Amino acid sequence: MLAPGKMEEIATELRKYEVDVAAIQEIRWKEQGIINKKEYTLLYSGNEKQGQGGTGFIVSKKLKDNIIDFMAVNGRIAYLRIKATPFNLSVLNVYAPTENAEEEEKEKLYENLEKEIEGIPKEDKTIVLGDFNAQIGQEDYIKQVAGKHTVHNVTNDNGTRLCNLAISTNMVISSTKFQHPNHHKVTWSAPDNKTFTQIDHILITRRKQSSVKDVRTFRGACADTDHFLVTATIKQKFKRCRRDAKKKEMEH
Repeated sequence: MLAPGKMEEIATELRKYEVDVAAIQEIRWKEQGIINKKEYTLLYSGNEKQGQGGTGFIVSKKLKDNIIDFMAVNGRIAYLRIKATPFNLSVLNVYAPTENAEEEEKEKLYENLEKEIEGIPKEDKTIVLGDFNAQIGQEDYIKQVAGKHTVHNVTNDNGTRLCNLAISTNMVISSTKFQHPNHHKVTWSAPDNKTFTQIDHILITRRKQSSVKDVRTFRGACADTDHFLVTATIKQKFKRCRRDAKKKEMEH
């Protein structure tokens, strides 16, 4: 996102795939803010210094007036709440440490994430998604929260942490629930363009998991990144919101 015109390039690609709410990681902008454009709104949460981490959302113009709240938690977590019916939609965007990161850094991320999930209104449809650097395997012990449609046989440390989070917050990892060819499941390409992994995931509250109709990857989206576009098709109705009403709610 640091390169000139990159924000508009990404927004254009999202419109091609008819994505209404997109969670993006590694924005690399500093601090936090909201940028309103004609076709979309960008809400971002960065670090104190430019060039590191950062998360954010791009919301289409169709839903921009449905935004109830945005919270820039830190450079690794951002929160968005959208007016919907019969339940509002709460989305947490996460950029997790790599598999080789320090134990303390990983624990801090998941402590903060669980705290944010617990603070979401209980009636909301809660979705947690992003780059978790987490490989989910085929072990029996994870079947209570993950499906069998993964590209990995063994769960790595980050994957175990993600599964434990799903267990403790009563969520499921929807990105492992749908059958697709592997090239529609992998989410990241190594520099050699030969090694592919499935490390970006989408979780949803267990009692509302049936609203997720599909999760798959699109490798044709061009945004100059080593990650592929991961999409979720979710059955959700949105209320039409008047701009002035939304503004008052945000100010309150």
